[in-house]
Formats: sequence, C-alpha cells, structure tokens
Amino acid sequence: MKSFPNLGSRSRSLRSPGKIQLFSFLSLLSVLAVATGCASTRMRSFADPDFKDHTYENFVVAARFENLDQQADAEDIFVKKFSKILGTCHRSLDILPPTRKYNDDELFQILREHDIDGIMMIWETDYWEDERRTPQITTSDSSGTYYTSGGQRISLPRVRHKVELFDVSTKKLAWTGGSLTKGNSRAQFFNLIDALATRTKKELLQHGLIRMPEE
Repeated sequence: MKSFPNLGSRSRSLRSPGKIQLFSFLSLLSVLAVATGCASTRMRSFADPDFKDHTYENFVVAARFENLDQQADAEDIFVKKFSKILGTCHRSLDILPPTRKYNDDELFQILREHDIDGIMMIWETDYWEDERRTPQITTSDSSGTYYTSGGQRISLPRVRHKVELFDVSTKKLAWTGGSLTKGNSRAQFFNLIDALATRTKKELLQHGLIRMPEE
C-alpha cells in the first residue's frame, strides 16, 4: 500500500494555538481529499439481437484472473452487486472447481444441472498507471505565515476489461462489453472491480437482459 504523501510544510514556525488549528484544519482537508479510494468505469457494449429483452435470472460469474485471490474477490463483488437484482447469482468457484478442466459440453451440462441460465465471463485485458503531480497550493494567514501543500507525484491506476454473457441454453454469446476503469491514487483492486460491476449492471439493465425486481 502506498504511504500517505507529505501533505504540508511550513515556511516559518507557528506562533499561536489559532495558527496551529488553522494548519491542522488545512492538513485534514488534504488528507480527506486523497485518503479514500474511488474509481469510475465507462463501457461500450452490444447485445445480440436474438437475445433482445431476454431476461436472465440465475447467473454464474466467472472472473478469469490468474491470481486465485483476485478471482475470488472479483466474483464476490459481482455476486453481491447482482444478487440485489437477480433471483440467484453464484461464484464460479462454488460450482466449477478451478482444479478441474472442462470442455464446453461438460461446462454447460453442469450449469444446466444448477438451473443456470447465463454465465458471465470477465477478463482483464490491460493495466497501466498514469503519473500525475498534484497541484501545489500556498496559503497564508493574517500574520503573513505561509503554508504549502501538494506537489507530490501520484500514480493513477487504469485497467481495461472484457465482459461477456453467454446464454446457457443455446451456448451463444448474448452480450459483450469492453470497459476502461480509472481510479484515483488511493484506488485498490476492490474499488476498480466495484466500479466495473456497477457499470456492467447498468449496461445489462439498459439492454433489458436483467430487470429490477418489482416492489
């Protein structure tokens, strides 16, 4: 985990409790501005016309990551996000043990045995970090004491994913999407995947492939 940046420096010593409180307040604002990880995702997607307005109710989410720990975390995040809409949503790890190999016929037979109507596959296709330098801000109080903050170099995570939804009954690709997720300097894996899951859910709702439950 990255360490907190140096959030402020003083040009001369502080002389009163009031100045100390002012400096502490400015530092606190700086901490709050960078301490929370967040991310956003934009996505382009396409639904096959044969599946227009076909509603799925029982998903399996399969994150195809080399790291098993990341796979489990990603599937947990997607399942939590989609369980609020779908009747049932499963992790692939709970149905398709990663220690086994499956051909297509075996895979879809297992899914049908669990009454799964759709399997969502997720791949990470690219990852990099953009370098930025935070703005340097200088402030002063009524006595002429100056305070400087900012000017640190930060790394901003960028990740692309491919997400596909396969129809179990026909074994055909029903929907596909490509995404770019951008995080701030505090964004962690959870933030990036959560943003991806939120955007994926929105896209599927727009295509009518999933529906909000009736109240």
